[in-house]
Amino acid sequence: MNSTKIELRQTKLFVGPMRFGVRHQVLSASPALLACPLVIDLSASPYDKERFVEVVTLSDLVRNALTDGRSLPVKPLNTFFDGSVSLAAQPSDVLAVENCPPEWGDSPQTVSVRGPDDSGRGLLITDAFWWSVPEPTPPDDGLSWVLQRGGTTVATGTRGYTARQGGDGLCRADRFMAIFSDAASALDHMTAVATYLNSLATSVGLDGAQFERFPPGNPVDSTFPG
Repeated sequence: MNSTKIELRQTKLFVGPMRFGVRHQVLSASPALLACPLVIDLSASPYDKERFVEVVTLSDLVRNALTDGRSLPVKPLNTFFDGSVSLAAQPSDVLAVENCPPEWGDSPQTVSVRGPDDSGRGLLITDAFWWSVPEPTPPDDGLSWVLQRGGTTVATGTRGYTARQGGDGLCRADRFMAIFSDAASALDHMTAVATYLNSLATSVGLDGAQFERFPPGNPVDSTFPG
């Protein structure tokens, strides 16, 4: 019996006209190698900063890279910036985003802060955002936000945006929301992702017990010349 297991949650979200979203989230995985099987990259779309590429293959997981040699680091979408403010966040701070994009769902939203990011200019949240908001180009505004500490406002801004920890670009992730212009494509995508994840989880190559029992059994004794 295959000992690998992936627990996947998929959620449909109607964002607006011609915007049908599908959220994929890996809730648990065994072995841990399977925890981030979704390959994500930047998108050329004017509406979506990122795009879903594929479910990672076993070979890609083992070498942590695609067949063309590009690396596949794990980079959660959990970093918040403002183009005009350096966010000196502390653990237990609370970030309230007042004008959330419809792709996030309810607005406004409040998230818990884990601390400052590596650059010291942004902050890391304890969970992850579902959809990436690009850095606004002047004179456009971004996300309006309030940072609170112990119930007291310590910073505000109107040029907020999100990024992946370690930088945007090709990566693996445990969650992602893909957007489609019609419902049929979104539903087909849901099925395809679930099918590929099932194939990944049932691969003989990931199961040590099956490998040891593979015919003709174990150990395999030979005498040469045969």
